[in-house]
Amino acid sequence: MRTLHPAPTARGGFTLLEILIVVAVMAMLAGAAIPVASKALSSAARKATREELVQLGTAAQEYFRDTGVAPAQILDLERKGDADGWAGPYLAGAMQDPLATSSGYTTDAWSRAYRAKTTGDVMTITSAGPDAALDTDDDVRIQVDFTPIRREETLADLKTINQAITLYNGLHGADQPLPGTWSKALGMLVTAGFLPEAESYTNDAWGNAYVGDPDGKSPLVRAASTSIANTSSQSGSSGSGSGPQDAKSGGSSKSGKGGTNPPPNAQGNSKKKG
Repeated sequence: MRTLHPAPTARGGFTLLEILIVVAVMAMLAGAAIPVASKALSSAARKATREELVQLGTAAQEYFRDTGVAPAQILDLERKGDADGWAGPYLAGAMQDPLATSSGYTTDAWSRAYRAKTTGDVMTITSAGPDAALDTDDDVRIQVDFTPIRREETLADLKTINQAITLYNGLHGADQPLPGTWSKALGMLVTAGFLPEAESYTNDAWGNAYVGDPDGKSPLVRAASTSIANTSSQSGSSGSGSGPQDAKSGGSSKSGKGGTNPPPNAQGNSKKKG
């Protein structure tokens, strides 16, 4: 005779206690992962913003070389405005819509607009950073100083001018010496064919007139700029720092001259926090 065993009953599901334990474990894992993920995303956004700021700073330098003025807004780097000499766009893949008020380059990695401000010869482009508030410790900014460009252009001018003076004096100095006043000497150099024209060699890149060195002494043997130290006995120290104190961002810079500055560095704040 066979003994019948009862069939095992199927389990109905998880108990409430088991479900609560699983939920608690998942909450703990999420609580640990969210801050790590948030920090990684913020770090990536800061890095992307810093890299874009370097692009914007380099583009602003090239804009200044061509126009002699700082861009009033970031969109000026992408589309032609009122500045003479504009030869852009200065950013790769720049937006060309003349009616647009923003583009991918006008906002940071947090999709918030940059602030562009120029004081004297220094342009500052600022991202508000992760806290969305400007002028706080986590701002990401870049400062672009246009003084080196003015200096390069002025030194290039002086090299051409002084070569012309030397050649002229070698040929005509004995019978027709150059006067000690630069404006009069410039006219003679242009008339004699040693300089192509007068307009580009009247003033330096800060808009200050070139002078004889020493000024007023004839025959003229050398010209100089009062804006750059060590080019004249009358020079100040403006060329060795951040430019003349009264220099304006809209001052006259001569386009197409000078070398290329290394790109500026974006900073997290004044202490260069990452």
